[in-house]
Amino acid sequence: MAGNAATLPRIAAYGALAIALVGCALFIYLQWQDTWRVVTVRVINAGSGIESTYQAYKGDVEDRSFTTTDGRRVNLAEVERMELGAH
Repeated sequence: MAGNAATLPRIAAYGALAIALVGCALFIYLQWQDTWRVVTVRVINAGSGIESTYQAYKGDVEDRSFTTTDGRRVNLAEVERMELGAH
């Protein structure tokens, strides 16, 4: 009887650990999958209003630059702004 009382908390601890590990793995997988999502990047020149549209993977978009899906590197000027949209 004493052995059975000690195994229940152990089983609960292993179950909680398994749930935490599965949760972490799921979170990491979803973050990785999101970085490969294709987004539409609109670059707008604030002075002239000229707009350019590109496609890029979300993981390749940085603060003031991004790499398009076809490998072009785009750096924004100080007068340009970037907007992201779902593809």
